[in-house]
Amino acid sequence: MSGNTMVDRRGEQVGVLVVKSGVDAGKSFMLSEGDNSIGRGNDAAINLSDESVSRQHAVVRCQDGKLTVFDVGSRSGTALNDQSIGGHPINNGDVISIGRSEFTMMAAKAQPVGV
Repeated sequence: MSGNTMVDRRGEQVGVLVVKSGVDAGKSFMLSEGDNSIGRGNDAAINLSDESVSRQHAVVRCQDGKLTVFDVGSRSGTALNDQSIGGHPINNGDVISIGRSEFTMMAAKAQPVGV
């Protein structure tokens, strides 16, 4: 035995996306370790009603305590804090724009923003 221990973190809650504007405003979605797909398609982990959101729009990847958002070829793009992105780290309090919807990232063990 090498002494290295593998920990399976799939399903572990690492954060919450809170919808602050758009058709789904007021909803919140738990983020788990691994890939969390966002879109209108029924197979999306985070399923939205916003018609401006593609069926497969974006992915939030949670890996080793780090969160990254990726656009997956959507028509309208994905933005983080008003900047278009391809793949970008997410921090507590960041705002993600997908279609006409905006989300605020809340870490599972939230630290005050700006600290």
